[in-house]
Amino acid sequence: MTKEYRGKRAGKASLVDFATIRFSASAAGFAAIGMLAGGCTVYDTGLFPASGQLMGDGATSGGGSGGGTSTGAKPTTAGTSGDVGGTFGSGGTDVIPNDGGADNAGGDSSTAAGGTAGTGAGAGGKAGAGGTSAGSAGKAGSAGASGNGGSGGTAPVVACADHPLPLKTTWIATASSSSLGDGLETDGLYNPPEHMTDGKYNERWASGKTQSGDEWIEIDFGVVATFTDLTLNVNTDTGDYPRNYAVRVSNKAQDFAAAAKASGAGAPGNTVLHFNTPLTGRYLNVRQTGVNTIDTAWWTIAEVLVGCTDP
Repeated sequence: MTKEYRGKRAGKASLVDFATIRFSASAAGFAAIGMLAGGCTVYDTGLFPASGQLMGDGATSGGGSGGGTSTGAKPTTAGTSGDVGGTFGSGGTDVIPNDGGADNAGGDSSTAAGGTAGTGAGAGGKAGAGGTSAGSAGKAGSAGASGNGGSGGTAPVVACADHPLPLKTTWIATASSSSLGDGLETDGLYNPPEHMTDGKYNERWASGKTQSGDEWIEIDFGVVATFTDLTLNVNTDTGDYPRNYAVRVSNKAQDFAAAAKASGAGAPGNTVLHFNTPLTGRYLNVRQTGVNTIDTAWWTIAEVLVGCTDP
């Protein structure tokens, strides 16, 4: 490290109801109602007296099993039907008596053959088959597949004008260590942190010791600022570059736990970095993480340059 003096200069979802056919009777006697198709006169069954006075001793009709019986009267037309479902007995045949003369004395009695009995009860219908036992419960349906997550929103684009850099003269620089010489500007070994931000390339900050990996410098912008470009200018001290570096931006001073925004190995001369995504924060911290075995190669920065360009 050479001691030197420099000039100064300035620089971001049915049954068939057998309708009983009846013919009306008058109270005085019987009346012929009409002729059937076979030429027989049909009498109203209700006109013959029960004693058989007009017809001789009571006319009968033999009923079949299940058939009805009538005495002293015109036989019923049909036997009584069997039980519901059985065949109805056929009706008796009417026999018209010969004319017996006055008062019908000696006339033939009227008979009517009984109808055949109705056959037995109709077969009952089959009982309905009983239902089977309750069915087994259905299996539970499978759970539906979960929906896809929604796509993330687009991060807002940060513009330089959102958080503009303040004037460089308001920045405050600090460092882990410094070479301070005799404390006077006239001493070439007087290299305090403020020399990194004074705009004078002939004045510098220097760590004052061999690089061991624990050195750092920090710029406090005083306000939250946005930037995309950073240069650590060494002026003519090209060998005093950081052997390794890590850049952090935070709103907290000396926030070494913050994620590094850039890191890598340095190279002789200036360290120049560009960030495609603008960085925003109040504090800019650069840490030197390498080791230098050359005793005379301190870490030196003549000027910190910060700028901002919109993506």
